[in-house]
Order: sequence, then structure tokens, then C-alpha cells
Amino acid sequence: MNKFAKGFYIATLIVILLIGTIILLAIPISKKFKAALGSDKDNTSVSVSTDVAGISTDTSDTDLTAEQMLEKLRQEQGDPNNGEGTSSKSIDDVTDKDEKQPIPNPQAGNPGPTEVTWEYPEGLDISGHPILSDYEVFFIGDSIFTTNDGSGTSVSEYFSYYNGAKVYNLAREGMPAGLAANDFLPLPEAIDAFMGEYETKQYGAGIFDREIYNYVHDDHTGKKHIAIINCCINDYSFDGEVTGDINDPNNYMGGLKYAVDNLKNKYPDIFILLMTPYDYTAYNRGTELNPKGNQQGTYINAMLDFANAYNIPWVDMRSKTSFAESAETLLQPDGLHPTAEGCRIIAEVLSKEIGQRVGRLPE
Repeated sequence: MNKFAKGFYIATLIVILLIGTIILLAIPISKKFKAALGSDKDNTSVSVSTDVAGISTDTSDTDLTAEQMLEKLRQEQGDPNNGEGTSSKSIDDVTDKDEKQPIPNPQAGNPGPTEVTWEYPEGLDISGHPILSDYEVFFIGDSIFTTNDGSGTSVSEYFSYYNGAKVYNLAREGMPAGLAANDFLPLPEAIDAFMGEYETKQYGAGIFDREIYNYVHDDHTGKKHIAIINCCINDYSFDGEVTGDINDPNNYMGGLKYAVDNLKNKYPDIFILLMTPYDYTAYNRGTELNPKGNQQGTYINAMLDFANAYNIPWVDMRSKTSFAESAETLLQPDGLHPTAEGCRIIAEVLSKEIGQRVGRLPE
């Protein structure tokens, strides 16, 4: 082998060795570089922070879809919609906290938030109404008190605006006075929930449950109390027993007595007002006979008999209003539930009626 060939051979070996060395050194460097890139990627990924039931959870699982993240949260914390999980949730955890906005109460000196969920009608006259800013008023009854026709209004909201009272809407859709009338939450059980100061989670996170939660956690220092009870229509429409043993809450009059007795036991000085239904157009203005052969008037008369026998004040909405004659503006299409204007009229009558009864009307 000549010197030239030998030199070429040695040079080639040296080049091969150098290339091999470079490759061997590059492998761990590449791994480290990739790891560093992965770390930077993790650090710069979007972190989703979700606060459910007071528990803050940060996840950077960028490979998960939104649905998978939601399912992961459900598994970790329990989903109030599917009943799974073991975490304990209070009513305000599963209810939109922004749903209930403070109501502007001019007479209570509370201007309210800069934005509210609904606007009061222009020219609403609050003159002639009592100043009840030192009162808590409980609205107890059926969907007449819970009605919201899409405008965000209800009887209790208007009532509070008129006189500045702190209101709790403890009404529930379908509520009868007697236990046996239907499968909805009846008045005696609603009173039990209210008096026992516990959350009725078995009935869902609705207005009633939220208002009980609010009541339990509010400051009641220096407050007087008023309860307005409206339970009559559902006992009629669901064929409830009118009378029976007055101490049996399964019948209409017994349910009323159960509520009054418990309210007075808890608040000896409470002012209780019973409210009859207004003259609606449904059920042929309440003249249709239910399966027991009773008209709406049968239950109204039973209410008045109870009120007079137990010295409970009452207000007859039939004589104070003209809903049937103004059904297009005061009643919703079902001929039963009030519109926003209907709610306002009910609240106006109740506010002035209570002002006269408790002697709080302005001079």
C-alpha cells in the first residue's frame, strides 16, 4: 500500500470516528433539548381555573376537550345535576349567586346596584305606602307569588320597592295548604322547612330553597315580622279536602292552622295576613266543579271561616282588584297567573293593607 492510499485510509477512519462521536454526543443533548421544550410547553399552556363549591381546581390538561374537563370536574367534585360525588354543597353553590340582585328601596335608603335585572315602570308612585324598613316579610304560598312572566318581576319585589321591607319569597309553584292535595310541596312541609331552618334540597335549588338559605344566613337584628299566606287555588284545582279535623294538616283548613300555629310559636308578635285569590278567568272564573263537587268559592269561604274563628286578618283580593275585567293586561294567557302589572297591583294592595293594619301608613 503506497503512502497516499495509506494516508487516505487513515483520514477516512478519523472522519468516521469523528462523525460517530458527534452522533453519540448529540443523542443525549437532543433528549435534554426536547425535555426542555416540553417543560416550556407545559409552562406556557393555558391553565383553566374552575371554582366549584368553594374548591379551586387548576388543570393544564391541554389534551382534554371541554367536555372531558367537565366530566373530570364532575368525578372529582360531584355534579349537582347528576347526584354523583361525595362533596357537600350548600344551596348557593348550585344556584347562580347573581340571580338575586338587591332591590332598590328608596324608603329604606338603599339605592341598589347600578344595574338591576329589571326596570321599574316609569312613574311608579310610592306615596301613601308604609315605611317597613324595620320589617321582614315572608311571602308564603303558590305560584301567584313566584310568578315571573319574563320581565323579572314578582309580587314580593314590587312589595319591597313600595315600602322598603326585607322580603323572603317562600312560595312554591303548585303549593296547596293541605298535605294530601297533590304531589307538590304543601304548606305544612314548607313551614317545617322554614321553622326548622334547613335547606329543602329534595325539592331542588329553586326560589324557595334559596330564600330559606338566605333567611338562615341573614342578620335579623332588630327586625319585626309579617307573614302573608296565599294558598287556595291549588287545593281547589287538585281536589283537596276542604275541612275535617282542624288539627289534621291533610285538609285545607288544617293546613292553614298548622302554618299559623307554627309561625306564632316562633314569632309571638308576628302579623299574619291571609290573602284570597283575585277573580281570575281560568276554570270559568273558578265556578267549575272539581271532582269533589267544590268551586273555588268553597275554599275561599273556608279560609274566611278559619280567619274569623282564629282572629287572623285577611284581605279579599276579589273586592280590591278587577283582574277578570282587565285580563288582557293583568293576566297571562293561562287566565290565572298575573303579568308584571298584575304583580304590581297585588303588591300595591298588600302594602297599603298592611300599612293600615299595623299603623305604619305615613300621615
